[in-house]
Amino acid sequence: MRNVLTLLAAGLLFTAGAAHAVPANFTNTLTLEVSGFDAVSFSGSGTADTEPNGPVSLSAESIVAGFVSRLDEPLLGVLPGFAVCEPGLPVVGGPSPATFPIPATPGTQVEDCSPLGNGALDAIEYDGEGEAIGGLIASAYLTNALNNALVAIPLTSIGVGGTVNFTVLGTQATLDTNPWTTGFVTVTGGLSGESTTFEDEGFDDRDAQGMGQLKLVTTALASLGALGSVPAIAALEITLTPLPEPGTTSIALAAFGTLAFLARRARRS
Repeated sequence: MRNVLTLLAAGLLFTAGAAHAVPANFTNTLTLEVSGFDAVSFSGSGTADTEPNGPVSLSAESIVAGFVSRLDEPLLGVLPGFAVCEPGLPVVGGPSPATFPIPATPGTQVEDCSPLGNGALDAIEYDGEGEAIGGLIASAYLTNALNNALVAIPLTSIGVGGTVNFTVLGTQATLDTNPWTTGFVTVTGGLSGESTTFEDEGFDDRDAQGMGQLKLVTTALASLGALGSVPAIAALEITLTPLPEPGTTSIALAAFGTLAFLARRARRS
């Protein structure tokens, strides 16, 4: 009987210590830079499942944010405003186009779309080998002098990868995007003959428990035909911290309780 109990306790301890996905808390900061604009950063937090030297799953809507901006010079001479807000807002040409809270002073921006809805960061799935998938629940909008959007560009493929087609003042355009990576990324583009290059590099510095620092980066390029192109880059910096796992704790306590029982019996015999 004692041998059976000993084997049972050993099995429980092995189960408690075996490598598997464990729950964690995380804080994160998303930094987005688009050619012609100042970089903007948004922070948030959420819950995750992380494996030592393996995948990480980050919860959706850990960051909910947006921004509106008035350009120094109107894009293409007629588009003075730019915004990143919730997707699906009505544009000119449809019923009741949304009015964006574009600031009055050129070259200024506000990191909030209120009274319109802000965008959000979707769930992120990192494969543990350098690539992650997870988009933005947001759209970019180009607005006219009345602060109504003439152009809406879905951003859901940023951090996922793919090509989105849209139109700017009758010109066919595309947005080419990529998944997140811990590797090195670079993107180059420009309007009116002025070229801009962005570059960055991610990393996975998690420890043996799957906790610690993780940085993911990605790029996008909006191609506007003969008008040129607009590059963008994003970095997502994540800090994972342990979250108590009641199931594992219970298993470990049960195993130690069994061993303590066996020790008492051994002393009596």
